[in-house]
Amino acid sequence: MTLDLDGARERFESSTDFTVGLEEEFAILDPETLELAHRYEDVKAECDEDEVLGESAAGELIASEVEIRSGRGETFADAVAAQAERRERLFALVDRMGLALGAMGTHPWANYLDQRIIDTPHYTRLREELGYVAQRNNTWSLHVHVGVRGADRAIAVCDRVREICPGFPGRSEPLHWSVPDPAAGSGDASYPAFQRVAADLHSRVGFLIQRITRPAAAR
Repeated sequence: MTLDLDGARERFESSTDFTVGLEEEFAILDPETLELAHRYEDVKAECDEDEVLGESAAGELIASEVEIRSGRGETFADAVAAQAERRERLFALVDRMGLALGAMGTHPWANYLDQRIIDTPHYTRLREELGYVAQRNNTWSLHVHVGVRGADRAIAVCDRVREICPGFPGRSEPLHWSVPDPAAGSGDASYPAFQRVAADLHSRVGFLIQRITRPAAAR
């Protein structure tokens, strides 16, 4: 896979600070049983016939999930208004198909082993290279994207924001892990950097899991 880093940098440099885009991920459900329904391809085909959803609906890893995107809003209010229309259209569309949608962090009883990863080059590659790590990522969430002009500024913001965010009340121990920027390379040579970062994070998360699952007296 070749990454167009020059093109990405150009888009960052020409972007506008504080524009907003919204993404909402929904679980596709059987309305009677509330079980996950592997119907993404059918839903996407219907969305493609809609003048608004045709451009905003997309897949996200598994066949029991569909997402909608607001597109760029000059203000947060613009993004919310655009997303509200898309949400209304999507809910009406799946209702006509005899389906339902759920907005949740994860499904309360579905087994991740039963989920089918959609057939796209990107997600096929994830399944082959990450295995169960990709397979078990059965989550549905809301993403808020905020525009930052300039690639270097965007990376600096992402790396620093966790350090300056206010702490949460209670007995919590905030952690911040800064890793080398894997996009610093170019072309095919940059992919090993992403693999190294993924391996580094895997090691750190493994350590974190061991630490937080040990009894307090053993820490």
